[in-house]
Amino acid sequence: MFLKYRTVIITIILTLSILLTSCLFNREYTEFTIENWNASVYNRYNMAKDIVEKDLLIGKTCDEIISMLGEDGITNFYTSDTRLFYFIGHNYMDSYYLGILFDNKGVVEKAYILSS
Repeated sequence: MFLKYRTVIITIILTLSILLTSCLFNREYTEFTIENWNASVYNRYNMAKDIVEKDLLIGKTCDEIISMLGEDGITNFYTSDTRLFYFIGHNYMDSYYLGILFDNKGVVEKAYILSS
């Protein structure tokens, strides 16, 4: 009898774990477009992956980045003359940012996703 309940409890725990994991980490891929970017802050995480993977920002200036991505979502979080961060979403535990690094000439040398 105890073994039967134990099996049921383990099955329930495993099922809940799988569901929770899929909710936290299931981020679909969305191709970046300016229209999609401006439509929803919470869809930006998916588009940021496209931006990073395709190096869409590399070689652009800060003004070009702001013209492309807008000012909405720029955070003061670590932003400086050589770094720019856009809020791109969150889950239950972390916030995500699109980090953009500029070289000494003021052009993007790297873009990446940061969680905090």
